[in-house]
Amino acid sequence: MWIVKSRPEDFIVVEDINLPSDGAGYHLYFLKKSGRTTLAVVKELYRRYEMKKGDIHFAGMKDRDGVTYQYISSVKDMGRHVKATTYEMWHIKDVTSHVDRKSLRGNYFSLLIRGAISIDTAVLSSGFVNYFDYQRFAVFSEGMAARLILKRQYKEALWTLLTPGTRSLIKEPFDVEDFRECRKLSRTPWERRLFDFLRRKGPKYKEALRYVDGDQRAISMLAYQSYLWNKTVSKLIEHYGEDIRYIDVAGQQLAVARNVRVSYKVPFITWFLAEEWWDLPEDVRQAIKEVLEEEGFAELFELKTKVHGYTLVLRYRNMIEQPNIIANVASKDGVKLVFFLPTGSYATMYVKQLAVYHDEMVQVGDGEQGAQ
Repeated sequence: MWIVKSRPEDFIVVEDINLPSDGAGYHLYFLKKSGRTTLAVVKELYRRYEMKKGDIHFAGMKDRDGVTYQYISSVKDMGRHVKATTYEMWHIKDVTSHVDRKSLRGNYFSLLIRGAISIDTAVLSSGFVNYFDYQRFAVFSEGMAARLILKRQYKEALWTLLTPGTRSLIKEPFDVEDFRECRKLSRTPWERRLFDFLRRKGPKYKEALRYVDGDQRAISMLAYQSYLWNKTVSKLIEHYGEDIRYIDVAGQQLAVARNVRVSYKVPFITWFLAEEWWDLPEDVRQAIKEVLEEEGFAELFELKTKVHGYTLVLRYRNMIEQPNIIANVASKDGVKLVFFLPTGSYATMYVKQLAVYHDEMVQVGDGEQGAQ
């Protein structure tokens, strides 16, 4: 069995971005963290330096597990060197603009894969299928809030959007609509505001959605679109792939292949303008229709939604990506792979697909079983 992320130092990520121009206006920092998400560190910095949301920008979310390095920009000077238990950062220079998502070129990864004796990266001759991995879906183990919103099941959607800590405490009072008790047991300020609203207005769950934390709203919609994207691409791989096998991602059985005969830019499923829809290859349109039917949506227009800030965005993502391999070195501890991936691709997904064609299982961290 291959083991990834056994220790933080086994999984190192270094961000590659286009840096903003030198000049006055903002402060550029290089952030090292471990055991925390990017968002968690940024929220702590807001509190520590008395800043408001939006005063710190970053180009991409980095994994909680492992050791990650990335750039952030701030409106406030936080000092030359900042050190805390789970993160450390250094002031690089003053710049004329914030870093943002468009700045990001990709990430360098250094992975120690324990249990591996040797790895032949050429087994994936056309590259790997660029699926979203389990990290995108982990916080929505109770269900996809976006699907429930689209189905107008607002109470159920609201439940999935609550934090896991709050859900663990309030199941019974939430079921019987005891909002006073829910408010008392809630773990975050926004959840308390949400239950204050329900206590005053009654079970108006659709309106209550506006009180959900903005980041949680955005992540919920992206998680569902990522789920639909994975399903769509899996159908295309089944049609165009050679030596097809399957991996499990958050309960989905997704097709992978040694070689794929086409490589499309596949859109996130949402409401398309007519010209956008007809510009898609016919087989991509057909795969999207099949996925929507399986999800219980009779027509594409059912995905056109804007419920208190919950929106489905239109983006395109490469179906296949080819890593740039920098090093592949075997040792007594395992195999160290060093490679570059473009923005948005998952190193764990690449390793899982390599494992499939080495007839290996792969364990990520403390038990996520990827390839089989």
